[in-house]
Amino acid sequence: MTRSTLQGLILASVVLGSVGCVYYEVLDPDTGKRYYTTNWDETRHEYSGNYEFRDHKSGARVVLDSSEVHQIDEDEFKAAIGKSD
Repeated sequence: MTRSTLQGLILASVVLGSVGCVYYEVLDPDTGKRYYTTNWDETRHEYSGNYEFRDHKSGARVVLDSSEVHQIDEDEFKAAIGKSD
């Protein structure tokens, strides 16, 4: 293995290792209910305009017309869904 190949593999492992999950708290303003998800970026339906995602606390599929979204850290997310390390 050449030195440049080894350096490339090390760089790739550092970059991939530093890419973490993004956590979101989603508030339904109509009901006041809070949901927790990691996949908010691609959830809006093109035609209906609704947001669809999986709530990690209940495991349920959720569809909302409107929402308030806040990015939270991993500790807040785990505390909210009832999981610990």
